Amino acid sequence: MQINKILKTIRLQKNLRQEDIAKIIGMQSNTYSDWERGRTQKVAFEDIEKIANICDYEIIFKNKFSNETLSSNNIDRKEL
Repeated sequence: MQINKILKTIRLQKNLRQEDIAKIIGMQSNTYSDWERGRTQKVAFEDIEKIANICDYEIIFKNKFSNETLSSNNIDRKEL
């Protein structure tokens, strides 16, 4: 699934409008609309994470070989 479809799906499940999300994260509603429509391919991870948090989702990274998981909420953001 593409990120634009994920953003739209989680927003709709939370019963929020595009304008609501845009206002909460501090951007123009047309910019957010472009993300959901796939008109803008580059969306910063930090913005995706903010939207996920607003919609009560957590981003999980799962190693497909070891099944180890990491959450975006508990990763140390300092440079490695």
